[in-house]
Parts: sequence; C-alpha cells; structure tokens
Amino acid sequence: MKRKQNGFADLYQWAEQQDDYWLEGVKIEFTEQMLAQMDALSISRKDLAQRLGVSPAYITKILRGSTNFTLKSMVGIARALN
Repeated sequence: MKRKQNGFADLYQWAEQQDDYWLEGVKIEFTEQMLAQMDALSISRKDLAQRLGVSPAYITKILRGSTNFTLKSMVGIARALN
C-alpha cells in the first residue's frame, strides 16, 4: 500500500492502523517478559530449550524476533517458565 509521507507523525499514525504494527508489539512485549522471567528464575536459553524440547537456536530466534511463533508456542514457553 503506497502513501504519501508527510513526516514521522503521519508515518506513525499510518503504522498504528496496520495489523503488523500491533503484531510486532505483542511479540516484543512477550519476548521482553520471557527474558525477564528467565532472568528471575536463572534459566538459560539452553535450559529453556531443554524444557521445551527444542534447540537453543530456536530460543535465540524467538528472543531476536526472527521467528514467527504461534500461540501454542507462547503457551508452552509461558508454562515452561512458570
């Protein structure tokens, strides 16, 4: 979708109207809380990966925001960190 840009405020207002903006916000919030809980419990990426039955590289991808995880994986992570 092309549009004329009239500055940062207009761009930001346009972005807020896009679903992808909100989806990325949810991913960022989840990964920030995930890291905070890992720190609070002194759980490493390797430890979390073992709890979930996945590779440590997958955990790294989640934390970097370079994977599109599902609600199922979010629930699994939350339960593993509970």
